[in-house]
Amino acid sequence: MYGTRVTMCIACYAGPPTEGEDALAPLRTAGDPIADSVRPRSYASFQAAGESRGSIRTSLRSQYLASLSDSAIETIGEHAARAPSSGATVFVSPRSGAETAPPTDATAYPHRDATHHLLAEARWEEPARDDDHVAWVREFHDAVRPYTTGAAAMNVLTADEGRDRVRAAYGENYGRLVDVKRRWDPQNRFRSNRNVPPDG
Repeated sequence: MYGTRVTMCIACYAGPPTEGEDALAPLRTAGDPIADSVRPRSYASFQAAGESRGSIRTSLRSQYLASLSDSAIETIGEHAARAPSSGATVFVSPRSGAETAPPTDATAYPHRDATHHLLAEARWEEPARDDDHVAWVREFHDAVRPYTTGAAAMNVLTADEGRDRVRAAYGENYGRLVDVKRRWDPQNRFRSNRNVPPDG
């Protein structure tokens, strides 16, 4: 199967295993999967499943979708089909439940209204293929922009994304975070991240 384009359903049910089995039953009967690796596991092992190993080169961009409309699905499919290698992946993650329940000003993270999180990621090994993979990710990002909320996902911002994307990650809460930074870290010692500087 290596090198073959496939569609994966990555599911996580955080609760009693028996309830999880019931919740996942419709997915398991919806088609004829080539593999089913769903099983009880720790949260840490679930998170580690996507980690890169070895000398893998990576480029990625993420956005929040306002809705998963037919035209959005068509655009995502068209660009996914142009992936430059088998290491290119598109994640479309639905959002609901506790993640979307709090008010937008209850925490630093405000994006409760987006229906899906979209991530385009390319992984490859040969430096000579850098341009192909980076271009694919950026073209994907630009193509789906009309279907997004304009917000950014802080956990997957990359070093080449500017200050405006950091502001987009926090939305209307950005000003409050600047106030906190001015009070508790005016010298910006904690800056080894996609930083909220004390000068805004």
